[in-house]
Amino acid sequence: MDKRRETEEDKNLEETDSSGSDYEVDECDGGPIQKAKRKILKFAKRIRQKLEEPSTKYKLEYVSKTTDVYNFNFEKRGCCLIINNDTFTNMPPRPGSVSDVYNLKAEFQKLRFSVKIYNNLTGPNMDKKLRKVAQKYEHENADCFVCIMLSHGDEDINRGQERKDVVFGTDGIGVSVAYAMSLFSDNECPGLMGKPRLFFIQACRGQKTEKGVDIKLVKSSVKKHGSGDTQTSRDKTDGIDDEPDAKPASVEETPVEQSLKSLDLNPPAQPRSESESEDEEDDIDHYMEGFDKLVTCPSPCYKDSMVMFASPPGYFAFRRESGSWFLKSLATVLKQSNRSIDFMKMLTHVSYYMAMNYQSENKKKKEIDGCKVVPCIISMLTRDIIFNPKS
Repeated sequence: MDKRRETEEDKNLEETDSSGSDYEVDECDGGPIQKAKRKILKFAKRIRQKLEEPSTKYKLEYVSKTTDVYNFNFEKRGCCLIINNDTFTNMPPRPGSVSDVYNLKAEFQKLRFSVKIYNNLTGPNMDKKLRKVAQKYEHENADCFVCIMLSHGDEDINRGQERKDVVFGTDGIGVSVAYAMSLFSDNECPGLMGKPRLFFIQACRGQKTEKGVDIKLVKSSVKKHGSGDTQTSRDKTDGIDDEPDAKPASVEETPVEQSLKSLDLNPPAQPRSESESEDEEDDIDHYMEGFDKLVTCPSPCYKDSMVMFASPPGYFAFRRESGSWFLKSLATVLKQSNRSIDFMKMLTHVSYYMAMNYQSENKKKKEIDGCKVVPCIISMLTRDIIFNPKS
């Protein structure tokens, strides 16, 4: 009798396994050990099979299964959105910004991006264009997304002491960087889910400056600011009437720099082009007056996103009439670098290039004389970015 009952239970167990329905485990109150063992083994086998089955619900088509690199094998490279504000109602103009746009357009087109340029937008129109690109562009068939914003900027600290970076429209109405990034988050722009979103901001983030320090190195020397270099260039920060002068810093190559050069991390100093006169004015991307309205969002960054600012939090961003320190450095590195290396390594190269080749000089205003600035990167990328060739 017991043997017949055991046979029937085994048969029912096999039928349950073949049906694919959920298997319920009953407590065994002292039954035969072999019977319980068979049930446990069959249950474990079903669980193992379930785990090995591909799940369409959680399958990530856009993530490479074999490498730590984002999948860049989609039909399109993606959209490169450039918002350039250089003429304002109640703020100083930003000469040199057009040169940045020209250089960046050329380099990102070489990377096979579809470049969209919008000039001199008000705050509400900046919001409108950002939303349009997020919602209307076919991101599903693209590798990634790039957004570059060039304008006056400042920092906003609310009553809760939460700091936000603001980029101004031509009417003085600001859009926060965090808000702009939120429009391309997974929730707002599902077509970019699992894909890198890269933001570059040429705008001041406050009013601080950094003088830098001279460092003594064994068997090498660092020249004083301005020595051995007769080139001068007038630097400005976007938004104030100060006109600090700037020029590339003169630094002898150290053993560390020699090793960096072997790794393609130390480009030659950027020569002044024929279009750059010796008394060319530079500016800072900052406006000291109050602003009218802000569109803000508290989140600074999102998954699979990266933002690179021209300066650290609270600091000026410098610009010349031939272009900004930051975006000229970015365009130079994109032009000279090996495209097969990780993009984040290129951006480290940009920071090094800018730190070593640019320095302000203003004998009339000591507070902005001999200033240095290095870009700031905030990243939540989860994989490497390699711009593989596209047909």
